[in-house]
Amino acid sequence: MYTTLAGGQFNDMKENTRILMIMLDGVGVPPEGWRDSLYSKYCSDQFIDLFSNYSMPIDACLGYDGLPQSASGQTALFTGYNGADIMGDHLPGFPGPLLRDAIRDRNIFSSLESANYTVAFANAYVRYSMAELRKTRFRSVTTIMTEGVFGAVRRKGDLIEHYAVYHDITRESLQGGKVGFGRHKFKMKPPIPEVITPKRGAQDLLNIAKNYDFTLFEYFMTDKAGHSQDQEFVKNVLADIDEFFCTLMDEMCDDTLLVVSSDHGNIEDPTSGKHTRNPVPLLVYGKNRPDIIPVVSLTDVHSFIVDTMLYFNNPDKEQASDPNDHIESSDFDSHNPFADFNF
Repeated sequence: MYTTLAGGQFNDMKENTRILMIMLDGVGVPPEGWRDSLYSKYCSDQFIDLFSNYSMPIDACLGYDGLPQSASGQTALFTGYNGADIMGDHLPGFPGPLLRDAIRDRNIFSSLESANYTVAFANAYVRYSMAELRKTRFRSVTTIMTEGVFGAVRRKGDLIEHYAVYHDITRESLQGGKVGFGRHKFKMKPPIPEVITPKRGAQDLLNIAKNYDFTLFEYFMTDKAGHSQDQEFVKNVLADIDEFFCTLMDEMCDDTLLVVSSDHGNIEDPTSGKHTRNPVPLLVYGKNRPDIIPVVSLTDVHSFIVDTMLYFNNPDKEQASDPNDHIESSDFDSHNPFADFNF
């Protein structure tokens, strides 16, 4: 048994492992449990089994009152820095100068690239190039990560050739040639990428991931649907991610570890249209899933992923002794505030 710096325990068999990470914006763990929740109303048994059996609830509140928000939560998730601590509170929307500095200092892309792993951001940007994005304030946490490590983003041509995945998976929001939201919509020049099924979107993502050690895809329609309180919209979004994740489960390679998390809750509570203080899931699925994953908060996910990659893909790494080698499942449960959460 080997224990990483973050405390994750792995079986002695060591094989190269790719990590495919998906960030589902606004997806919280339902207090009533996955099988009795809104998710079970619109998603298949396979999807519910996946999250019931392979995910654990982790804290997204970061030690602050009020409702968790995207900029501070995603900073915590992707960098390991507590974004709320940096700002003194939760921060919505796009990161400002202080958070941007923290993201540039360390993030999951830069940490893995500096250790000589290949990394990719699978999302397509159809409106702005990276050069144009630098001139706007509409830069998400992942955009700032991408700017610092790659200097460019995947564009419409990549999407048409299936070398990228759009943020709604199916590309339906591109139809009619209008892109964006509200007053920020613009008319896209032909050709317009054709609509695809969630299954094809998952297959495209898996094909991209085969070429890299670590691949990230960000999906935020869940948060948008939660805010809308439009149950038809919620139903359609959950149906899309149901088909998407079931395809990933059925078709992903044995060398792939699927990691899924979120920045805050929202869609699991159909009554408010606001973010929630519910924990968010950390789902880890695949042949090389660690036996114990002692992640308690968003701030632990960055080191968990880096440690996992270092263990499985570093031929010089020995099964070294570590201060955490003595950890037992019961030790972790006693420190996890959500150990008895019903899910």
